[in-house]
Amino acid sequence: SEKILAILILHVDDLLISGQADHPQFKDAIAQLKKNFQFGKWEQLAADAPIKYCGGVIGLHNGYVETSYEDYINKICPMTVRKGRPSEEVLNEQEKSKARGLIGALQWPAGQGVPALAASVSIQAGDLSGGDGRVLTELNKTLRFAKTIAANKMRFLAAPEGNATLDISDLAIVMYVDAAFDVRRDHSSQGGYIIVIGDKKVLNGNKVPTSTISWRSFKLSRVCRSSLAAECQALSTGLDELLLVKNFITHLQHPNKSLKEVQKIAVGNCAVVTDCKSLYDGLK
Repeated sequence: SEKILAILILHVDDLLISGQADHPQFKDAIAQLKKNFQFGKWEQLAADAPIKYCGGVIGLHNGYVETSYEDYINKICPMTVRKGRPSEEVLNEQEKSKARGLIGALQWPAGQGVPALAASVSIQAGDLSGGDGRVLTELNKTLRFAKTIAANKMRFLAAPEGNATLDISDLAIVMYVDAAFDVRRDHSSQGGYIIVIGDKKVLNGNKVPTSTISWRSFKLSRVCRSSLAAECQALSTGLDELLLVKNFITHLQHPNKSLKEVQKIAVGNCAVVTDCKSLYDGLK
């Protein structure tokens, strides 16, 4: 039948499975999986039993799925900067190695469950080559910021037990996109977007709860000569991701259809939000 029974996410050797737990086909698939592979640990999410996955903690609370990287972030140690080090002194190889380690440690939660870190980590990663002592200071500041917000959890809408699930056709996808002109050390610009999904009433100006399903902060590939050019590049990149999300959501509704068929019937409840009036006027 044209209905999704389960979804499996695979990251290296870590599995995350969601499905209709009482369905016979799902039960059989899980049994076959356990029969063919030896799992070191198998956890099942429940309201009173969160699970750990790829450094984060996934919980279920009052009809929401919550993710937290508090434990992961609190284990990250700051870099030690020698006393009296001139801030203008270029980084040596040992300092670069330590800085790369800290950037890598921060990049993981920034991309998995702490969007507020994405911009800082991206910009500071670009500053590392040819950087000086100020890079170390900024990285430690970013880590301190990460620890202050580590307790903030991301929430994703889920149907409480006993209630009907949301119909995907009643949802809307909204992308917020922005750019910062000439903010990087090499005079390049930074772009970013965040994509949320929620009740389609939001398209009529109503306030609705949403789930954040994709985000990114990145260096724009081309050097811009104006803020409008930066906004255009950020929007172009964001639209690629929005199209992917639209097709994926539609594919959940029609799993038996080909990608070409999915693209033709992709959900149309979408909107893009920008604070750049000139970009808005140009598209309008």
